[in-house]
Amino acid sequence: MKKKKTSKNLKLKILVVILVILILMLLGVFLYDKIMAMRMTASLTEAVYEFHQGEYVYLDGHRVIGTIRIDRLEFEYPIILYTGDDALEIAICKYPGPDINELGNVSLLGHNMRTGILFGSLHQLSNGDVVVLTNSRRRSNGI
Repeated sequence: MKKKKTSKNLKLKILVVILVILILMLLGVFLYDKIMAMRMTASLTEAVYEFHQGEYVYLDGHRVIGTIRIDRLEFEYPIILYTGDDALEIAICKYPGPDINELGNVSLLGHNMRTGILFGSLHQLSNGDVVVLTNSRRRSNGI
């Protein structure tokens, strides 16, 4: 009888330890995502500020060619040229084609990040919300 009770207690203890480890792992992933999002946001905010100061700005070797601002979502991010999928991990990218605020359609690419940065909050947009694109000559156009 005592062996069965000891065996059940051991199994229960092992189960509790496994559950605690899983909870800690999930918490770690959540915190890691938040920290990385904060670092990325700080880097993007700094790039936007430097861009508006008239400086040539580079993010991980990619030149910033403009910005996108959506006041309703309270964000402004730099735009870099799309050079491959690695660029999508850095910022919003302009796909090859007409330049920003020039004649023709401009295509922008970006990740829908689960942390809400980049295009992760676009689902909150409504008809009539203004998107402002600024090109490398600092000319802005709201759409």
